[in-house]
Amino acid sequence: AGKKAEVLGIGVSNLPLVDFLLQCGVLVTVRDRKSEEQLGNLPKELKAKGVSLITGEQYLNDLEGDYIFRSPGIRPDLPEILMGVAKGALLTSEMELFFALCKAKTLAVTGSDGKTTTTTLIYKILTESGFKCHLGGNIGHPLLCETDSIDKNDIVVLELSSFQLHTMKKSADV
Repeated sequence: AGKKAEVLGIGVSNLPLVDFLLQCGVLVTVRDRKSEEQLGNLPKELKAKGVSLITGEQYLNDLEGDYIFRSPGIRPDLPEILMGVAKGALLTSEMELFFALCKAKTLAVTGSDGKTTTTTLIYKILTESGFKCHLGGNIGHPLLCETDSIDKNDIVVLELSSFQLHTMKKSADV
């Protein structure tokens, strides 16, 4: 509570992240390259929740805060991000936060081809074998907001892109 977070890119996985951070009492600024007009009703909804919004071509200028949450499609080595980190921000992601909070065993699938098929097959085999499983990452829906309902005896099966792995400091169990 009381920390400041910059959320870069307002894609599918970052909307639940914003809600999660707000529930924790974090002051959230969302930044996106698109203009407010291009984002439709989203800016109005975010501002109603108390989120600050910075949009447009210069959206990465003057990054400040305790945390910078990067969308997988945004390079971690951009000069603006490196300057934010140099000011003391921790560069992280929605998936890295999930790994830190998840009590269950995690299985991750990555690679060039066949990630979705392989992830789905693993999930279905484990589920049919009687395990309580959760499916997430680039498949299914973001699991961050479900961490409280994921038990230590459950299994989380994740599809992860190479872009999600760039700044990860913790690996999946398998």
